Amino acid sequence: MKYYVLLCFVIVLTSSKAQELVPYYYAIGTPTLTELYVDPIRGDDNNSGTTNKAPFRSFDAAWRSIPSKSILSKGFRINLSSGFYTCDLLPNYMEERYGTFEYPIIIQGDNSVFQCGLNIYDCRYLYIVDLSIIDTNATADVLHFDHCDHVLLKNSTLQASLQNTQECLKINQTQYCFIEGNDISGAWDNAFDAVAVQYGHVVKNKIHDCGDWAMYLKGGSAYFRVEGNEFYNAGVGGFTAGQGTGFQFMTTPWIHYEAYDVKFVNNIIHDCHGAAMGVHGGYNILMAFNTSYKIGSRSHLFEVGFGERSCDGDDVPGTNHDSCSIFISRGGWGNTLTADGVNFTRIPNKNVYVMNNIFYNPPTHPKGDQFLTIFGAFSGIEQNGSNVPVPTLADNNLIFKNNIFWNGGDTIFPLGIEGTENGCGPNNPLCNETQLRRDNYFNTILPELQNPDLLNFYPLKNGNLYSLQAIQIPAFTGTDRENTPATPAGRYDNAIFQDFDLFNRSTHNIIGALSNDKKTVGINEILLVPNTFTSITPNPASDYLNITYSSYIQGRGTIELLTLLGDVVSTYNFEWRDSDRHTIQLSLQSFLQGTYFCKISTTHDTTILPFTVYR
Repeated sequence: MKYYVLLCFVIVLTSSKAQELVPYYYAIGTPTLTELYVDPIRGDDNNSGTTNKAPFRSFDAAWRSIPSKSILSKGFRINLSSGFYTCDLLPNYMEERYGTFEYPIIIQGDNSVFQCGLNIYDCRYLYIVDLSIIDTNATADVLHFDHCDHVLLKNSTLQASLQNTQECLKINQTQYCFIEGNDISGAWDNAFDAVAVQYGHVVKNKIHDCGDWAMYLKGGSAYFRVEGNEFYNAGVGGFTAGQGTGFQFMTTPWIHYEAYDVKFVNNIIHDCHGAAMGVHGGYNILMAFNTSYKIGSRSHLFEVGFGERSCDGDDVPGTNHDSCSIFISRGGWGNTLTADGVNFTRIPNKNVYVMNNIFYNPPTHPKGDQFLTIFGAFSGIEQNGSNVPVPTLADNNLIFKNNIFWNGGDTIFPLGIEGTENGCGPNNPLCNETQLRRDNYFNTILPELQNPDLLNFYPLKNGNLYSLQAIQIPAFTGTDRENTPATPAGRYDNAIFQDFDLFNRSTHNIIGALSNDKKTVGINEILLVPNTFTSITPNPASDYLNITYSSYIQGRGTIELLTLLGDVVSTYNFEWRDSDRHTIQLSLQSFLQGTYFCKISTTHDTTILPFTVYR
């Protein structure tokens, strides 16, 4: 007679409140695809390209085989063999390919390297996955999306030159942009420049090595979540919501603020000469639970300024310059003047929440001049005829609470708002010197991180960060949006349930991007021994191991059952596309009595759990 005592694993990905969160990654779904193949070594553009045995030689030939200027009735996946693709194998311009959710266009790399950049115009449902584009001779952009809809860039590398290239990744006048798990670097201006883009997210990327801001969302960009990224080696700063834009490049109705409804959370910013982050002409901007290190040596650590709006380019009638006056007639904010560096319209901020962040400079790092830069009210002639409220305010409902600043420990180091020309003055009831010093930690707590010089930003186990509690972030009301023209509502809830690693924040509710003292990416495991397994002898239950999992993000994984010596006994692949709970049942009929390990590897992490079979 035999019986079993088995452990049932319940694996919960991310948070118990996951149903309240937006999807972390973009879900491609299960599209219907026609496969195309490209091989730069053994391919021939006279081949059909429809089998791996008869591939195209050039990516250009594969792209041209996709119908243009009409909505696709079948999807395409261009499978790129490994190797280097020289410039002559690439399209000069990619345009007017109209995929759909059911029939997208997927450019799928496999250790594939493009040696020239891509310019993509007016394409829809275009996904670029596992591709490297490395062009250190580029002068403009390595990858450019222009007037596109539903674009995904995932697990790819974009690399340009700090000396030669203006921007590495450029996206403009595009909606539904999803930038996931990429390495984006190299530009004398911005590594990632986004102008007039609405809806999407930027998650789990490395964005670095540039002369200006590593990234900004500006020009009426809206409804973006920027989460779990690493920004570093930048000149002017890490990330800013808003900046300055030529009015004619904006798209209606987003013609007031530079940035709307942006959530910048759970990011790590380090080794930036300027501020870690900033806001310039933003509405409903959340900056919370970020960790920054070695920043602000040129002046300050965080900034709140005005957006800058001019009417750049040719002022000849009949050009796109005319759109500036049209936007003003519709209620937009700006002018019709070509910028001269002074005559720009100042764009205000409203509802900027800066909470639960760490700004940390070690003693060896130059500490700049002050903690903050917050612009004061402006009523100059540049605002005349612009539709912008006067006085124009950078600190309207600026909520600045529960942030840790350590910049050498000097107790008399200036905040940066002491002069009458600055914002957050004595007459601002929500943001003033007394409030800032009361509700934040300025050189009073040195945050104990494990080894930030070696890029280990995890809190020290049992360190002082565990004695401080993050505070709840209030929701935006959304009742004070501009109505002429009106913009769609954003997501007003500001609750943040997970950290940089997708670890549940309810376990350790602490300040900064990382809330646990070790890397735990998105898997919280619970071991259960159901009563039926222990109360019935002999156990008639089964020869099966049950694994239950759920997630709010699409993903896939592998389950391996191993012996104590690490030998794999069986392997099972699984995936999920929705937030429902799923159960996998694995047969143990061939397993001898003993202790085993269950290794579960997902898109985000790996965990190993023991189980025992009794016979």
